[in-house]
Amino acid sequence: MQLLFATVLALVCISTVVARQETNAERLARGLTPLPPRFRSILPGFLPTRSYGAKRSAVSPQPPSPPNTYSGMIQVRNSEGRSVGYLKNWAGVSPINGVNFGSEEEDLHVSFTLPPGTNGPFDILVTNPNFEKPHYAGVSTGSTPGSLAAQRSNTIAFTNVPQTPPGSPPILSSTASAYVESSIWFFDRETKEITAQFINPDGSKPPTIFAYNIRNNQIFFVGDLGAWNAEHANTPSSAVTFHLEGL
Repeated sequence: MQLLFATVLALVCISTVVARQETNAERLARGLTPLPPRFRSILPGFLPTRSYGAKRSAVSPQPPSPPNTYSGMIQVRNSEGRSVGYLKNWAGVSPINGVNFGSEEEDLHVSFTLPPGTNGPFDILVTNPNFEKPHYAGVSTGSTPGSLAAQRSNTIAFTNVPQTPPGSPPILSSTASAYVESSIWFFDRETKEITAQFINPDGSKPPTIFAYNIRNNQIFFVGDLGAWNAEHANTPSSAVTFHLEGL
């Protein structure tokens, strides 16, 4: 009797061990359902599976970097912030130094790229020119390297110019036969305002004001608008600002 009990107990233990070691294939062969999945914590010295590792190593998305290249039209605004119009894109002499009162095809389209981590200086390229080269927007002091200054009425022309290095004083252009600067522009990403910083021949940085003579439809740069208007009381000019507007 004791021998029979021991034999039965041994068979039960063996069957229990075998059942615990059964694979899913063996269970399916016996008509049983597969074993439920088992989740284990990652132990030192063991690598996680690809899917698990991907979930664990995922980082929070970073905010996108602000764009460095911009394009659009340049809107001219008066001192009250109201639009005067868009820069013109006319054929012939002085093609960009005024406001366009014609068709939309004569609005100036531009593109520029900011230097990494800064707001300028940079070049402004005209992308739909109705005029011959050069196709950069800049300034010209004429046949001599002119300058701007506070309390002086000196002006420089706003026009199309060849490309010049950033931070350089006026350079004599062989194609334009004039002293010019192109890389003078700065951009405020929030307000979309475009400003300029002219470099004098001695390397100094004078006030650089955009002035608009509505009678002649002419935009020019001046260091002291009050001094200019005092000398031109019959044809005074007003301060304006440039703002980028998308196409």
